[in-house]
Amino acid sequence: MKGTLKELRNMPNGQHIPVVFMTARIQQAEKQQYLNSGAVAVIEKPFDPSLLGDELDAIYRQFRSAN
Repeated sequence: MKGTLKELRNMPNGQHIPVVFMTARIQQAEKQQYLNSGAVAVIEKPFDPSLLGDELDAIYRQFRSAN
């Protein structure tokens, strides 16, 4: 997955696309690797599906305000 993110970032305007990884059983070091590779957030499973939309909206708003 991180290879796909790297390729996306190399595309014209690819650095402006917010990428969120969703994964299960992640260690803190792994999460940091995703963030260091350019992801804007990591959502860990299990998550509450009823809150997912709000969480993604908040991540997007934070991304937009930082850029």
